[in-house]
Order: sequence, then structure tokens, then C-alpha cells
Amino acid sequence: MNILKAMTLSGIVLLPSVAAADWSGFYLGGSTGFASVELDGDLDTVESKTHSPFGVFLGYQSQSGAYVYGVEYAIAAASGAEFPDTEGDFVIAYGDLKARLGFDANQFMPYGFVSYSATALNDSFDDADAVGLGFGVGVDYAVSDNFVVGGELISRGSNGSTVNGFSTDDLDINSSALSLRASYKF
Repeated sequence: MNILKAMTLSGIVLLPSVAAADWSGFYLGGSTGFASVELDGDLDTVESKTHSPFGVFLGYQSQSGAYVYGVEYAIAAASGAEFPDTEGDFVIAYGDLKARLGFDANQFMPYGFVSYSATALNDSFDDADAVGLGFGVGVDYAVSDNFVVGGELISRGSNGSTVNGFSTDDLDINSSALSLRASYKF
């Protein structure tokens, strides 16, 4: 009986403890996921079919106790996006400058962010550009000291204009995306 207790206690003592991650520093990564766009113009509102943007991002974070502050610039694009009642496929590009606030939960870091966002759509005949604000949430998981994976949800609301051949119209572009991310921390 004493041998069993001693083996159990020694097993508990020898179990590795989960070290808290250090989230500070520069990081570079890539993303993929699913997104949708709604266009609200002078004439009508159209929503795209879901498309799959691929992107890259670069950021810097600083940790103070359990809080993690950071900035990130992310770009993503998808080709072949379709809208009802339009001919051709669109290229959709996103750019986001984010201010992030996260919470260190050992290997996990849930975070929220606000962003200054730009969205551009282009096909052979139409061009649209809009800027606005975005917001979202995400969670990162530190696989190792340098490798991080995670997921993120963003919603953007942008105002701009579209050029249809020779005319220009006001346009609101609302988009949302769910992405899977992987990054390397320097």
C-alpha cells in the first residue's frame, strides 16, 4: 500500500507543468478561411457567394502581466468570387490595420480587436473601393515558443464608391470572415 502511494505521489511530482507562453515580440504568418461580402449601392443590394481568401499578416505584441497588447497588419485576397446577376468573377482584396488586446491563458490567448479596414473589388468592367472600421475576436494557441496557430472572426463595414464603366456610384461594403491562422514568432 505504501509503495502504491509513493508511486502515485512520485508520478504527480514528475508530471510536466504547462509553462505560460511569452506572447511578446514580432510575428509573421498566413491565413485561409471563408468570407462573404454584401454590396449596398445606389440601385440595389447584392450578397456574394462564400469565397475563400488567402492572406498574410505581420504584427508586434507586448505582454504586461496577463494582458497582451499589439498591432497587426493583415492582407487577404480571393479570386473567383461571384455575385448574383453579374457576369464574370471578381477579385476581392482586404487590408486591415488592427489594434489587439488579449489575455494570457497559459498556452491560449483569447483576444479582441478593432481595425481600420479597406476592401477592394475588381472584375474586367467594375471597380469598387471602400474604407471603414472592423472589429473581431480570435484565439491563439502557442504550439511551441515560436509557432502559433489560431482562429479569427472579423466583421467589416466600409463606405466607398464603385465605377461601372463610365459612371460612379456610392457603395457600402459589409464583409465578414472566419479564418484559420498560423504564424512564426521571432
